[in-house]
Amino acid sequence: MAIQKKSVFLFYLASIILIAVSYAAHNPEIISPAEGVTFTFSDFLLLFAMKTLLFVLLILTSFLGLPFLLLPLIIWQIGAAGAESPLTPLSYYSMSFIPIALNLFVMFIVFMFTIYHVRMLFRFLKDRSEKENLKGLYISFSKRYLPIIFILILYLQ
Repeated sequence: MAIQKKSVFLFYLASIILIAVSYAAHNPEIISPAEGVTFTFSDFLLLFAMKTLLFVLLILTSFLGLPFLLLPLIIWQIGAAGAESPLTPLSYYSMSFIPIALNLFVMFIVFMFTIYHVRMLFRFLKDRSEKENLKGLYISFSKRYLPIIFILILYLQ
């Protein structure tokens, strides 16, 4: 998977625009923050399992092109979360900058994998000799990107 700088720039630009539109379009209900809420180890494991399951679901459905539909929804929720926060937008997004950027990085990897996967799958369906290229994509993705993604998911807890 050769990732070009232009692709990264366009993905992040589209994501920022989608987050801003989501923030502006979202009309939150006023919710008082929960007091005395603690974050336990079981909560940490649940969040890790849910994010890992979401990532695996996105990868497994990449041959259908579903990440093209799901990723904008996930990015939309980032903007909605900022709108529902009792914090000001500047303080919320400055505190959440690194987790949001890393989440967008993981989503970008899934997005690019989906593009390459769909392209290779169509080539494979046309010409069965592309089997080695498709297998190479899976091996390359497993060796290069899966460890990075699981470390980021663990960090983002």
